Amino acid sequence: MAQVPTNTAYGFLSEIERCVAKEALAMKTPGRPRILYTLTETGVEQLLDESFEVTKAIREAGLAEGEVPAAPGSGPTPRATAPAVPRRTVYPTRQEHRPGLKLTSLQPLYVDQLKDLHNAERQILQVLPRMVKRASNAKLRAAFEELLEVTRQQLERLEQIFERLGKRASGKKSTGMAGIIEDAKEMMAEDMTPDIRDAVLIAAAQRVEHYEMAGYGTVRTYAQLLGETEAASLLQRSLYETGEADKRLTQLAESEIPQEVSAGAA
Repeated sequence: MAQVPTNTAYGFLSEIERCVAKEALAMKTPGRPRILYTLTETGVEQLLDESFEVTKAIREAGLAEGEVPAAPGSGPTPRATAPAVPRRTVYPTRQEHRPGLKLTSLQPLYVDQLKDLHNAERQILQVLPRMVKRASNAKLRAAFEELLEVTRQQLERLEQIFERLGKRASGKKSTGMAGIIEDAKEMMAEDMTPDIRDAVLIAAAQRVEHYEMAGYGTVRTYAQLLGETEAASLLQRSLYETGEADKRLTQLAESEIPQEVSAGAA
């Protein structure tokens, strides 16, 4: 096993809790208790595999091969050379974001999914005005402006549902919607003609609508199962609106994107 100094391990102990052993150290003088954190070999392997920054910290501490640091005054200890570790992105799980969430029945899952939709709608309200400005086609701009008003109404319905449930709507970020919006921003940063930009905007808007359709369809069903008839009716209305918006965007793509654009060389 490898013993990791507190300043190295403190920042990521919660992520590898099963691979860490803690031991209180004897204190000669009163004060804040000192804890020795011990990584098992499994813990070291997990850190080396999952986190580039943690790997760097372990290497600097001389622990990449399970080496135990020398005690103060005992002289330098040869440090083993760690094998190259490929860097990869680690996406935190839902439990890491909200460790207190316990899904033991349908009710908390229903509330959780409502919160996801509420935050998604707020993100949409922030990005739609920019989409209106970037659209060159007048009909597409009008569709986005209408979608902006519809989104406000959908957000109001969600807030009505939360008020009736006696729950707060805040507390969760819709990472799914954030990813869709981020992808759209990256695409919009590319050099393109106005017609192609409109096509990209339509594609991004339809991805947004599809996310909403999946979300509203799910929570509508949950509301029905839980006997929340008024909420189910409100959610069904939003579900219908998202479907109609998606159909309109498809029609715009078919009728407003010039034929020479769709037939152009890749």
